[in-house]
Amino acid sequence: MTRRFNLPRKDPGRRLTEKERGDLTRAAVAVYTGDTQASIREIAAASNCSYGLISHLPTEAGVTTRPRGGDHTPAGRTVQ
Repeated sequence: MTRRFNLPRKDPGRRLTEKERGDLTRAAVAVYTGDTQASIREIAAASNCSYGLISHLPTEAGVTTRPRGGDHTPAGRTVQ
């Protein structure tokens, strides 16, 4: 099941204006860093934008992105 987020949707084949890009950046970063911890791929699908565009937005906003693939800590071991 696909999760739903309150994100602006981009019309296919149309470039974003500066204001639209700013609005999308703020909304995407809020979903990425908020309680939902949405993935870049989920945000891209929900906003009808490419993975490449969405993957750059948090970095441009000064947010550190999470590593790929989830938790890499061996089972039963805590990170120090």
